[in-house]
Amino acid sequence: MSILAKIYVNNDKLYLENCGVYKDRELCPAGPTPAGGFSIGSTVIGRKNIAISQEAIKMFTDIVYNAEHNGNDLSCLSIFSTIYGDIVVGWLGENKTVIDPNHLEDVFIGCGEGFPQLSLLNELRIVDNEVLKNHKFNSNDDIKTLNA
Repeated sequence: MSILAKIYVNNDKLYLENCGVYKDRELCPAGPTPAGGFSIGSTVIGRKNIAISQEAIKMFTDIVYNAEHNGNDLSCLSIFSTIYGDIVVGWLGENKTVIDPNHLEDVFIGCGEGFPQLSLLNELRIVDNEVLKNHKFNSNDDIKTLNA
């Protein structure tokens, strides 16, 4: 099983990246969609599709707590579970987005549909930060290789 997104820390910033390839019911990257629409952010569905480091879990959590909270349904960072138990992670911006936790002026957490379910971060695939930082997306990648 290949990963579609990775979340890691580099130079004291949070990096959120996906492979950039649309996969039905698993990944909707930022940009044009197959149906002719346009996505202003990325949505990744399924815990097996997302790798995250321990450092990123802490930074993701800190950013969610320290960024502006508003009543919008739209959020710069989001994590929740569906009624089917799938974990969904989403972010506004490009397929490779960087958030500096020391400069959150343009980062907001929309709580209109509820506060991000941060405990779900620990249910994602946990991978060493250095491995994720150096990982290149490839359709043949196997998550087991990341854990080796």
